[in-house]
Amino acid sequence: MAVNIIARQVGNDVIFSGSGTINTGELSNLSETYTAVSYIIGSLGDLRFGDGTSGALDSFSPTSQTSDLLGFGTSGTQVYADTSTGDFFGVNQFIVFLPVGYTNLQPLDFTMTFTGQSISSLQLSAGTYSFNWGNGGTADSIGLTIEPPPSPTPTPTTTQTPTPTVTPTNTPTVTPTKTTTPTPSVTPSVTPSVTPTNTPTPSITPTNTRTPTPTPSITPSVTPTLTPSPTPFGVLDVNVQYDYTNEIFGSFSGGSWEAQYGNVPHPINYDPSRRLTVIDLSSITIGGQNGLNN
Repeated sequence: MAVNIIARQVGNDVIFSGSGTINTGELSNLSETYTAVSYIIGSLGDLRFGDGTSGALDSFSPTSQTSDLLGFGTSGTQVYADTSTGDFFGVNQFIVFLPVGYTNLQPLDFTMTFTGQSISSLQLSAGTYSFNWGNGGTADSIGLTIEPPPSPTPTPTTTQTPTPTVTPTNTPTVTPTKTTTPTPSVTPSVTPSVTPTNTPTPSITPTNTRTPTPTPSITPSVTPTLTPSPTPFGVLDVNVQYDYTNEIFGSFSGGSWEAQYGNVPHPINYDPSRRLTVIDLSSITIGGQNGLNN
């Protein structure tokens, strides 16, 4: 049992919405009918729900009632809602308004919207309010909660940090010290190392070895043998050792040559017929005329 109503700000609008049931056991019908129109009067604690085009509300007076609905707002002006939906319903500080023909504990559901309004502009006071009546099992109530307006989301403001003015630092003028330019040291010329020229290795020209020409053996000329003329002593030739006897030349120095001694060698022989002296080249003379010792 009971009907609960909530008022809240949604965006740029204020919406009142309620639902519940009413126990009519402690209500007395006042036999007065009212047109169902949606509006609020804050300072009188009065609010109604209805589309204002059809239907009506019956009024009822509760017994043993207590109410603090008076003063849920500060404005005494009647402010009409822009739209309304659902069942017809209403309440003020001492009277309950139900749809004509309402039966005990019949469910109720209703809304009304104030477009372009806020909790502040409707001069509503945020808080919880109630209207109670009856005793025991027939007792009932109507509750009203006005939610405080939502805290506005602060728009972030970009704070411009001022750029500090740079105070120029007075830099003292430095008098340049005259620096004596040193006489540059004579850098000794570096004699570059002579890179030896790669002397090409001479190709070895092979020495033509002359094939020795064999010295031809000199074939001695054959001296024709002269056939000498025969002599009384036989045939005499050159380069032949001849013998002579004591019968040819007589005795020799030291005594007479005896026949028993054999032939006497001598290099010279005489050819009376040619009147020539034949010399034996293989012998030598040893004294006297022609080597003869007398």
